[in-house]
Amino acid sequence: MSIFTEEQRKSLLSNDNVESLTSKNIRYSKEFIKKALELRSEGVPAPEIWASSGFDVSFFKPKYFHKTIIRWKEKLESRGIESFETENRGRPKGKKFSSLEEEIEYLKAENAFLKELRALESE
Repeated sequence: MSIFTEEQRKSLLSNDNVESLTSKNIRYSKEFIKKALELRSEGVPAPEIWASSGFDVSFFKPKYFHKTIIRWKEKLESRGIESFETENRGRPKGKKFSSLEEEIEYLKAENAFLKELRALESE
């Protein structure tokens, strides 16, 4: 279930500051993130940053803007501006499989290993 109505989704996707939109998450452009962090450091209130960038702030919960700015600032300080260029949510990039069968075999072996490990721990 989406937290945005179809009309809100259309409005958000028409904004150049939005790169993509899922049912629960908005991915903003790197330029918007940099601009928002800069404006916030100059004392501009977070909701005003979104409003001046063409967003209808009524779509969002009251604390959304402040929490988003804090999250972006922490990410910038810990991982740098490059961290905003790639999607970091979801499953970490790991082993690549050439087929679903290969992945299934790998997961079966991993499960068997974990089962043995739990059995050893319980002894």
